[in-house]
Amino acid sequence: MQYEIANEMWDELVNIYSGDTKGKNEQLHTYRIHYETLKMNEDEILGSFFLRMDDIVNIIKGLDDTN
Repeated sequence: MQYEIANEMWDELVNIYSGDTKGKNEQLHTYRIHYETLKMNEDEILGSFFLRMDDIVNIIKGLDDTN
């Protein structure tokens, strides 16, 4: 009995912290679109643009299980 409860709790924690595959794929697709359409604003400095780009790349790397 305890094994089944603990196993269910573990499965729920895994789903909460790693997300389901469909949700990850949707997020990955969304951030890839953000990356592909990323443009520097006219009043933006290069360093700020680079940080925005770097944030998106790091999120994509974190979501992508194939790398």
